[in-house]
Amino acid sequence: MRKLACVAASIIAALHVIAAAAFPLSGPGAPDPLQITDVVQGGGLWANDAGYNDLNAFGARTLRTAPQINTGIKNLVLIIAGQSNGATEAPSAYVPTNGSAIDNLNIYDGGIYPWVDPPLGSTWAYQSFGGTGSTCATLQSCGHVGARIADIFISGNGTVPAGTFNRVIIAPVAVGGTSISQHSIGGPLYNRICQAMQRLANRGITPSVTNTTFAIVWVQGESDTGTTLAAYQAALNNIQAKAVSCGFSGRFFVNIQTWLSGTVNPTIQSAQSGIVDNTKFWAGFNADSLGSGNRIADNTHFNDSGVSALATGIANAMHASGAPFLWSPPFAVNDNWQALEGCNDNTSDFCKAM
Repeated sequence: MRKLACVAASIIAALHVIAAAAFPLSGPGAPDPLQITDVVQGGGLWANDAGYNDLNAFGARTLRTAPQINTGIKNLVLIIAGQSNGATEAPSAYVPTNGSAIDNLNIYDGGIYPWVDPPLGSTWAYQSFGGTGSTCATLQSCGHVGARIADIFISGNGTVPAGTFNRVIIAPVAVGGTSISQHSIGGPLYNRICQAMQRLANRGITPSVTNTTFAIVWVQGESDTGTTLAAYQAALNNIQAKAVSCGFSGRFFVNIQTWLSGTVNPTIQSAQSGIVDNTKFWAGFNADSLGSGNRIADNTHFNDSGVSALATGIANAMHASGAPFLWSPPFAVNDNWQALEGCNDNTSDFCKAM
């Protein structure tokens, strides 16, 4: 009996070893604990509304060689969430001016890559707007707003002075065609912002890191015909609270964003503007102010001039919210500068050399 027990124990131990090798709990072969589920509404990864994560299309994506935060410069981590106008849908791929300072966090693998349109993470409306072929020039749907916003904070534009931030990491997580309920409690996208936060934290990038500012821009509302004001605001409060529970600390900017086929939704507009309290939510850009001349033929999604105007509007709104989205001198205020109220850029009359 004792021998039999020893043999059985040996067999069980061997099975444990085999199971551990086949299904490791950690290490390269382990299941990804941050794997996420997409909402697929338009026919799959290449058709419309599943997150884009192809590392080889349009040239192989390579990881940023130095993804860690440099605390000696001003860093912005920007999470862009919502639906298609916050995802990849504009006709032309945008090549950022400051490519070496603009990064793409891919929520699917946690990698930080140099930004390239279409970015990794948000959905890509592949061939959804009449494009053909397999290049961005012919597909007519490769453009994303993210790098445009980043360039503005680095180089300046609109009301935003150059040097507001020196590096921008963008986490694009928007999913086209989705209503706010799909992003709220019980929805399949409820954990999506948390995935970005956890991926960043795994790389040591958190809101507590010196000279690092986190922000969320909410670009959504077109799909909420029939949603009540109270339901929309309750869902948005749930989304913000979930982000905070996952380590988010920063400003959550809410666009006014309802334009659908040339029609706006006053109920959702009121929900979006009415939730702003400068404590949990800050005013984003009124994207509904961009009319048909800024839209493609469907009169919903932005053309190239429209997505450029969207980026400027979002950056201006973030800048208007005040520090840390104001320019500050890259050194401590000293005898060479007067610290005057309103001194928020390097050209203002309020900023006078002593």
